[in-house]
Amino acid sequence: MNFERLLTGLPVAPLAAALADSPEWWQRITTRQDFLGSPHEGTETIFLRGPLDFTLEEYFGETYAADYPELAAVIDELMPIVRPLLQAIEWKELGRMLLVRMPPGVALDEHTDEGAYAEHYSRFHIPLATNGQCELVVNGQPQHMQAGEAWWFNHRAPHSAHNMGETERVHLIVDAVSPMFRPKSP
Repeated sequence: MNFERLLTGLPVAPLAAALADSPEWWQRITTRQDFLGSPHEGTETIFLRGPLDFTLEEYFGETYAADYPELAAVIDELMPIVRPLLQAIEWKELGRMLLVRMPPGVALDEHTDEGAYAEHYSRFHIPLATNGQCELVVNGQPQHMQAGEAWWFNHRAPHSAHNMGETERVHLIVDAVSPMFRPKSP
């Protein structure tokens, strides 16, 4: 199994509106897409929770996550989305939370999430904005995700993504430890 849709109808519009009011947040931390060889080149990221330092060793090897200032700024818009997900997966530990924006025409290189962090947490996507030409592809299986849905996907398997539409794709990514969804090796 590469994907599982967990929830639908999550109230994503208020968070999307809050992001529109703070466009500078997309440029605050650019390490994820800027490091040499990154499969995320062409995207932009807002970290709500993440590592304290962005060395490769810490990013891939450490399992803690620290709150960033942006989290406090959008907590009221975020919790009606994240709380139902965490309840549905019977979460035990919360990892990183980030927002990723993929402009039209961008495709992510195929990659596998590796290291102690990826082995510890499962990954969940919640689209805030999308179009019919956006897909996440795992093990060659494409999946379009609608705005307001929550999905688990096997981030430990080879995966890529693309946006061949005319509008941006914005996903909230939530990493959590869940007894129901354990990271699966490739």
